[in-house]
Amino acid sequence: MKKTSSSDFYANSSLANNPASSWGYKPDNPINSSGDTFAVRFMGLVPIPRTIRNRNIEERDHIVRLCINTVVNCHASNEFRQLLAQEDLGPYISVNKLETFLNVANFMTSFFHIDDGRSRLLGRYMNNQISHYKASEIDNRHYLGLVVKSPNGKRECNVIMIDAVDELLRKLQSVDALNHAPIAILGARLKSTQDYDFKLEMLACFHGVLEHSDACSRLRISGDFLVRSSPNHPPGVFVATYKIGPNQFEKAIIPENNINIFKQFQVQNSVLKRPVVRPDF
Repeated sequence: MKKTSSSDFYANSSLANNPASSWGYKPDNPINSSGDTFAVRFMGLVPIPRTIRNRNIEERDHIVRLCINTVVNCHASNEFRQLLAQEDLGPYISVNKLETFLNVANFMTSFFHIDDGRSRLLGRYMNNQISHYKASEIDNRHYLGLVVKSPNGKRECNVIMIDAVDELLRKLQSVDALNHAPIAILGARLKSTQDYDFKLEMLACFHGVLEHSDACSRLRISGDFLVRSSPNHPPGVFVATYKIGPNQFEKAIIPENNINIFKQFQVQNSVLKRPVVRPDF
């Protein structure tokens, strides 16, 4: 069987070129616009437990910039930890640059992750569920943070890397003033939104197959940690290696293949303080 490349996917996929058409609506329906598609890299997210709509623009911008900096740099600053303690923000997740495309239509913004030529839904939102967005530049790279509320009521700031940031901002601004369709009209689409199943190997601090000694050499100060696969364990078993003092290291098998281990280091008393990102991040 021929393997589908990313270019073939973009050229031939109805999801990429006309994602709304696959939802069973007639082409002449005005809510059925296929929108514009942007190739982006999904960097991670920050949960936002409470709405930010009641804050002024400067405060919203600051929160989104903080989310972008935290996810991109894979580092929780003192300010971030303070907001985490106040439950204004939730534990962030940094992933290893998932190849993604973002489709912005008149009424719907959709994230799809490209995995081996297949598209996997990261999230789908009505455009009036996007409460704020802000671009930021870090090390000559352009990033965009979109604060969205999913149909299940969860708010989060999704952070993406994009080259065509100005074009995407213009597209998002163009749909802001539209009269959005009633929720009931789009109910069938929204029910298909799913929570993406992040895996440990997608994390920015996952270093692949690594011996314990090699892992220790990548940890500099107490509290540093990384996640790895061990050549001494079967596939699917993951290990956290962390530094507890000068020339003192520990390791622990992670009981499940999920992102909870990554969230644990953001707890104040955890020995896992700082995730060490993989060299190619």
